[in-house]
Amino acid sequence: MNRNVFIKLIKTLVFPLTPVVLLFCLTILVTLYTLIITCFINPEFALVSAVIVAISIPVLILYILDRIIVKRIPYNFIIVGEFFLGLVFVLMYFHQNNTNEIKIKTANTYVLIIADSKANAINDFSQFDRIGLFKRRLEVSKQTIYIDSTFYKENALKIAYPNDWINYESFHESYKKNGRTINYEICFKNYHPNNRFVKDSIVKTHFSSN
Repeated sequence: MNRNVFIKLIKTLVFPLTPVVLLFCLTILVTLYTLIITCFINPEFALVSAVIVAISIPVLILYILDRIIVKRIPYNFIIVGEFFLGLVFVLMYFHQNNTNEIKIKTANTYVLIIADSKANAINDFSQFDRIGLFKRRLEVSKQTIYIDSTFYKENALKIAYPNDWINYESFHESYKKNGRTINYEICFKNYHPNNRFVKDSIVKTHFSSN
């Protein structure tokens, strides 16, 4: 290939430089790196490589569109537009992965969470602390926690157990009482084959006395 033709091709592929071009170049480097790791160092890295390759496909499409548009639209408009779209995608990602979290802090060996509309049930975000743009957290130290069933369902609350509960075991079940079905979640600090039997005893005792 003629040297001038090659330089012209490179300039067409890279210049004018835009955020999409930078993203595409970074994607190529990361993809090559993961493929090299998979092929020559650690074959178990194959799953990560597959994910990276899958992500690189839409980036390639964006790059092709960028190279077409850059010839038809003023450069300044493209830069502003791409930064704006990038910001929108980032906000959409964080919004989609937002969490309303109940963080449990307790020295007990188990926690019982009941989705029932008791008088003292958690039923709004007034007690929650906002963390970042889209995340809210409420720290609770009780062993038995009541959460309004509708509030729990509509807001997809995430239950975060204590950090030292590494080998915990949880059960998501329901209990029928007075013709009502009450959903509950019980979590033990450590896994044990007898947890299921202990769970039944705890739940039956609790609902019999409340």
